[in-house]
Amino acid sequence: MAKDNKRDIVRAKQGGARTTSRFGSRLPRTIVVLLIRGYQKTLSPDHGYFRRYYPGGYCRYQPTCSEYGAASVDKYGVVRGGLRSIWRILRCNPWSRGGLDLP
Repeated sequence: MAKDNKRDIVRAKQGGARTTSRFGSRLPRTIVVLLIRGYQKTLSPDHGYFRRYYPGGYCRYQPTCSEYGAASVDKYGVVRGGLRSIWRILRCNPWSRGGLDLP
């Protein structure tokens, strides 16, 4: 806590102030993760309604692409995590071996 106060004092002396709270900087991440969770609950062939048609699972990677996307957005942010998620989706194809791929 003392470090935060020290940083605020230094910023105030330099003419700048803390403009966003810690929650405010995580808001875009939270929104994107909630959208991914909504996709998982509704349309995902591994997590949602269509799960009954794929009893063994559909995704060849572990964790699934949507789980990977949510974890990478939460860990790296919306831009970098989103790019990593897109790259993961592009790698998921019939010629891919799949396997364990952590964010």
